[in-house]
Amino acid sequence: EWHGTGTYVGDPIEVEAVGNVFSQYQSKDDPLLVGSVKSNVGHGEGASALASIMKLVLALENNAIPPIFDLQTRNPNIDFDAARVLPVTEVTPWPKDRLRRASINSFGYGGANGHCILDHVQNILPDYIAPGVFRTRSSGTNKGHKKEFLTDGTINSHRKVAILEHRPILQAPPLIAKSSTSTRQLVLLPFSAHNEASLKLNVEALAKVVDQVPLADVAYTLSNSRSQFAWRSFCIVDKDNVSEDLILDKKPLRAPLHTANVGYVFTGQGAQW
Repeated sequence: EWHGTGTYVGDPIEVEAVGNVFSQYQSKDDPLLVGSVKSNVGHGEGASALASIMKLVLALENNAIPPIFDLQTRNPNIDFDAARVLPVTEVTPWPKDRLRRASINSFGYGGANGHCILDHVQNILPDYIAPGVFRTRSSGTNKGHKKEFLTDGTINSHRKVAILEHRPILQAPPLIAKSSTSTRQLVLLPFSAHNEASLKLNVEALAKVVDQVPLADVAYTLSNSRSQFAWRSFCIVDKDNVSEDLILDKKPLRAPLHTANVGYVFTGQGAQW
């Protein structure tokens, strides 16, 4: 979701920046799908990012990508092919077998730039059912058994899903230590060391023994029980092939020597009020 104000100079800069980040993961036959809600509702000024968030939440929930409104002439200063992006010009089903995830650019007039990443709720909570879903029983029977299903509460709805009691999450779930704790299919493992050479040696040493211990324990220990040193990197591993995925394919980065202070930046447009 572009900031996409339709300016002659600003849009090419934004597209080039997006291409610099994402083009290495796309191909000409599989470009990054992009759009901007400003073509539909105009510029919301200090609330423009909220319109983009609402658009993408609806897109994620409905498994469809809405189009840019009435895109007839593309800016000749934008190299869409080099950036490997494709403006969506008609309602497009979410690509099959692709993770439902989207990101938003929002730029302030005074120079504050924001980027937000949205995941479909079921990427995080696979069994989640939206509030308002309730249990109901049909009047029919099947071989003497009552049919039972869940409906989303819409009129004349025929959508059936597996029976699952839904209770809103009112507090953080307790953490329980179990030897059989599972993980998602892909797991991020962070690493740090005093220098670049020892960082690589640490990863190589872990690769030799990682299959002997639960991956959940490894991920927790690396994330929460290790000191954070200057040289840092990470690996994203498949839980079914951990040792072979433990390869540093990118140059480690050196963190700042001092912890940075957090500053709050406002655009000067009155958004802070």
